[in-house]
Amino acid sequence: MGNVSQVQQHALAYEHEVWGHVLHHLNQEGMMGPAGGRGSARELVRQRLSRFNAALEDSCARQAHWIVAEDDLREGTKRAVLDAVVPAYRTFIEFYGHVLDPQGAGPKSYLKYLPEEVEKMLKALLMGSRTDLPHNSNSGNHSGPPSRRAPTAR
Repeated sequence: MGNVSQVQQHALAYEHEVWGHVLHHLNQEGMMGPAGGRGSARELVRQRLSRFNAALEDSCARQAHWIVAEDDLREGTKRAVLDAVVPAYRTFIEFYGHVLDPQGAGPKSYLKYLPEEVEKMLKALLMGSRTDLPHNSNSGNHSGPPSRRAPTAR
């Protein structure tokens, strides 16, 4: 398939442009060190998770109505985003979860989204909403924002 490398290029560009700022909040820069003790570490982890949640929600909302009509491009793009975001999020909470959960109550006590929920949110992207798909509109009038189509590989 000649489209595979082009699909990968589009997927990586999309991942970087749309999801890079989401991933930025999961980096480990400034997370370790003696300054401030456990209380400041807890606050820093909370801030990072809160900012990640806000960035994730913002990106999902902005991408909710985008449609990638070509199957290979859509699935390749989603796979690239899933492969970047979900493992990074899972690693972050596995590594720093103990800071927020010293009693071991479990991730639901301090996470807004479990990794499986983040994965589900990301899998729903690039399909548009049912009201946005042209073949579902018999009269041409439909509610919701106009659909936006991402460029397809040729």
